Amino acid sequence: GLALAEQKKDSAAKQALQKSLKLLPTQIAYWQLGQIEQRSGNKNAATQYYQQVAKAGGELGKAAQAELQKMSST
Repeated sequence: GLALAEQKKDSAAKQALQKSLKLLPTQIAYWQLGQIEQRSGNKNAATQYYQQVAKAGGELGKAAQAELQKMSST
């Protein structure tokens, strides 16, 4: 899923990442899904994924918080 996301193959990446989350939820998978949803204009879905990332903390959590703030100001 991550490789597909990097190639901007959003539809296939979204399916693969959602499947992987069912097996093993990871911060990076939530992040990539947030990015995909944001690119697609799905603000609500992107927000939900970014909130999951933000909860986990760390550098990616900080990046997710920044994305959430950016989205809330538009």
